[in-house]
Amino acid sequence: MRARIVAGLAGLPWAALLSITLVIDVAAILIRADLLATAAVFVLVWTQVPAARRRSGPAVGAVTMAVARRLVVGTALLVTGFHVVAGSAHALLDDTLRLGAVAVLVALPAIALDARQAQPPRVLLVGDLPQMRGMVARWMDDGSVRVVGGLALGVSSEMAASGLSDLGIASLGTLEEVADHLRGNPADLVVVAPGASVTAEDLRRLSWRLQATDTRLAVSSVTDDVAPHRIEIATVGGSTVELVAAPGGGIVYAAAKQVIDRVLGMVLLVAVSPVLAVAALAIRLDSPGPALFRQVRIGRDGVPFTMYKLRTMTTQAEDLREGLDELDEGNGVLFKMRNDPRVTRVGGLLRRTSLDELPQLFNVVLGSMSLIGPRPALPEEVAKYSDGELRRLAVKPGITGLWQVSGRSLLNRERSMWLDTSYVDDGRASTDASILVRTVTAVVTRRGAF
Repeated sequence: MRARIVAGLAGLPWAALLSITLVIDVAAILIRADLLATAAVFVLVWTQVPAARRRSGPAVGAVTMAVARRLVVGTALLVTGFHVVAGSAHALLDDTLRLGAVAVLVALPAIALDARQAQPPRVLLVGDLPQMRGMVARWMDDGSVRVVGGLALGVSSEMAASGLSDLGIASLGTLEEVADHLRGNPADLVVVAPGASVTAEDLRRLSWRLQATDTRLAVSSVTDDVAPHRIEIATVGGSTVELVAAPGGGIVYAAAKQVIDRVLGMVLLVAVSPVLAVAALAIRLDSPGPALFRQVRIGRDGVPFTMYKLRTMTTQAEDLREGLDELDEGNGVLFKMRNDPRVTRVGGLLRRTSLDELPQLFNVVLGSMSLIGPRPALPEEVAKYSDGELRRLAVKPGITGLWQVSGRSLLNRERSMWLDTSYVDDGRASTDASILVRTVTAVVTRRGAF
C-alpha cells in the first residue's frame, strides 16, 4: 500500500499543479476572494488535473482539452452548488467564477508544458506478433512510446524472439514471466495487441499477474486509429462493446468552421497585406517573373482549383526539374530538395519562414480552401491514391493541418496520409485549436520546411 501511495504521488504533474496553485493564490489575494471559494477551486484543480492526465495519456492536445473540460464543468457545478447553499451570496459566486476562469487559463499552458517535458510512457506489449510489430513501428516513428519488452502469443519462442529482436525488444516466453520482467524493467502499461492467438483467458491471467504491481493493463482494438472522443463503452447482451460515432465533426462543426474560415481568413488577409506587399516587391527585385505563383491543386470531392503562393523559384523551374529527379528527398510523391538550385535567394527565406503560404488566404476567402485541413494535393498525386487515401478529399484542403505541424517534408508518405485521413475522420473544434497553436511552433522552429 505504501509503495502505491508513493508511486501515485510521484506520478502527479507537480510542476503544473504548483504553478496553477501559485497563480490562483495571487489572484485570490488581488481580488480578495472568499476563503471557501478559493479552497473549492484548489480542490477542483488538485483532483481534476491529475485525473484528466491519467485518462488522456501523454498527448499534449488531449491532456489540455481534457483539463479544460473538467475545470469548466467543475466550476459550473461549484457555482451552482454555492448558489443553492448560499442563496444570494453573490460575492462567493463571483469569486468562484473568477478563480475558476484563472484556473482554466493557467492550466492549459501549464499542463501542456508539463506533458511536453514528461518522458514517453513505458509499455510492455503482449499478444499477436504482427499487430505488435505494427504498433512498435508506429511508436518508433514518432517516439511517443518506449517499449520495454514483448510477449508474442500463439507462436514459438524462436519465432517470437526473431520477430522482436530486430526491433530491439526483449522477448518474454510465457505470461508467468511478465511480473518478473517488470521488476527489472518497470513499465507504466501492459498493452495487449488483439489477434486470433489472444483469448479472454489470457487477458484474465494477465490481470492476475499485474494485480500486485503498479502497472496498469490496457487493451488495443480494431478501433486503434479512431479518436477517443468517438468511442463509447457499452454492454450488449452481456458483452462489452465499443460504440463508434460517425466520422466527421457533425453539421454544427462544419457550419461553424465555414463561417470562421471566411471571417478569420478575411481578417488575416487584411492584417498580412503589408507583409505580402513587401514580399512581392522583394521577389520582383530578386528575379524576373511574377510575384504570385499559381498552381492547380485538387480540392474537396476531387474538384480542381487554382492555389496561390508567393513565387520562390525561377520561372524556368519546371524545365530544370528533369535533371534533378535522382536528388529527390521527398516522400515518394512530392519532389523535395534541401538545396534546390531552382529556389531564389528571397524564395529560400520565404520557404524557411512559411511566408510563401500567405496568399492561400485568398483561397480561404474564396471558399476553395480552409484555414485547417489536409495538405492540398497535386493532380498527379491524386491519380496514385488508393480508395482509402481518396478519403482525404472529403474536406477542403487547409493552409495548415496535422501534416504541416507534424514534420512536413520530414514525414514519409504513409505517415502523411495517415495524419490527413485521421483529421478528416476525427477532426473537431478542439483539434483545430490544437493545430493552430502547434502551427506557431512549427513556423518558429522551421521543422521540415525546405
